[in-house]
Amino acid sequence: MIERCPAAVSVTDIAAFWGAGQCASMQTLVTRRLRLEPLVVAHADALYPVLCDPRQLEYLDQGAPVSLEALRERYRKLESRRSPDGLEHWLNWAIVMHGGHADAVGFVQATVLADGRAWVAYEVAHGRWGQGLTTEATQTMIEHLFSQYAVSQCVASVDRRNARSWRLLERLEFAQAGATQAAAMAVQAGDWLYLRCQRLSAPARSPPPPPAAACRSPAPAPASAPWAGRRPAHSRRRPRPNKTGPARPAGGS
Repeated sequence: MIERCPAAVSVTDIAAFWGAGQCASMQTLVTRRLRLEPLVVAHADALYPVLCDPRQLEYLDQGAPVSLEALRERYRKLESRRSPDGLEHWLNWAIVMHGGHADAVGFVQATVLADGRAWVAYEVAHGRWGQGLTTEATQTMIEHLFSQYAVSQCVASVDRRNARSWRLLERLEFAQAGATQAAAMAVQAGDWLYLRCQRLSAPARSPPPPPAAACRSPAPAPASAPWAGRRPAHSRRRPRPNKTGPARPAGGS
């Protein structure tokens, strides 16, 4: 059985809103040390060496991008901010530091489903580990998902050997799910499933904006979207929210 958090907005309202045919743009998110910029093709050049670092790949399903041009093409597809069927938000932000460091040092991402769940993932360059950047960026993204996309539950899967990453999730108030729920959500063997619900004391949120892109009206989502296993997300591992989906968290700080 898949446990769900109480939704701040009903699934019926969310589905109707997503089918309304309106468009909204991703926002740049600013923290004390970071700018989270909506991911675009131009970020590929800075992130390519990060994603090719063998130390980043130890606990990931996927290898490095086959080429810089292939990464640019993937990011070009992700600029649509939605799945091909229009029923998922594919949200990716490049992490850029303040203070003259213009190049991206990592990314955070979320695959927002029509039932109010969001699979999240993150990856930061090895040279920046231990500075708290991943925690700062991921917390900011999660708060944004709760407030702007009517997300009621954030979900992540992590290789159980990746202590740096699952400790980060626990600092962010994620709780490890049981084996039964992990199996129900098709989490692969060797991974742990982590969940974080929106606090019930939080004020009610407005329905989420529909996925940005061509403003074409997607088909309304069913009242209870079925779980289809390890769906593509937009980055590097389960949910690869955007594969062309989130990926599994690679490391943490």
